[in-house]
Amino acid sequence: LLSDQVATLDDPKVQRLAPRLVTTLDKAIGFAQSVLDYGRETAALPVLAPVEMRTLVADAAFEARLVGHPGVLFANEVPATLMLNVDAAQLGRVLLNLLKNAREALETSPAIAAPTVAVTVSETAEAVILSVTDNGPGLPPRARDNLFVAFEGSARAGGTGLGLAIAREITEAHGGRLDFVDQSEGTRFDLTLPSTLRVSS
Repeated sequence: LLSDQVATLDDPKVQRLAPRLVTTLDKAIGFAQSVLDYGRETAALPVLAPVEMRTLVADAAFEARLVGHPGVLFANEVPATLMLNVDAAQLGRVLLNLLKNAREALETSPAIAAPTVAVTVSETAEAVILSVTDNGPGLPPRARDNLFVAFEGSARAGGTGLGLAIAREITEAHGGRLDFVDQSEGTRFDLTLPSTLRVSS
């Protein structure tokens, strides 16, 4: 009701942001439902449709409050030509979780020079791999040991650890996998999707 009232205001800034508000509310409801559905057979199967992956990443970065961030640089290096048959809402949740986690890690590490979050793409004959990388402090050992375990894998005080558990479940429903890639600096997650999801040009 509140969002409907806001949408009727004449202010151009409000008119520009109102659709995003409505979309964000819808996504919040979806997030809540996915938490309730987690681990149950009632979890919604992905509804596949052609999606421009660069735009999906950009939208997730906006929701993760990385776009225009005063202290963290965001690099969207996904080619504009990359189209995949995926569930945009579900895969958007995965990207949002990874990008939000990266932003929070960098915000709590003020000593890092040029804090950056990047999304890059690599391909093999069998897969398309989206890598979400930050140059932050890396994950603490406890978080590494329980990364994808619900209620155990949070690297943040007060976190539930459900985000990555649900992200992995969504990725697997797409026939892919979500992996933590161990490296000497920063944190990297690889979202690997089968090349059969690629939309041929």
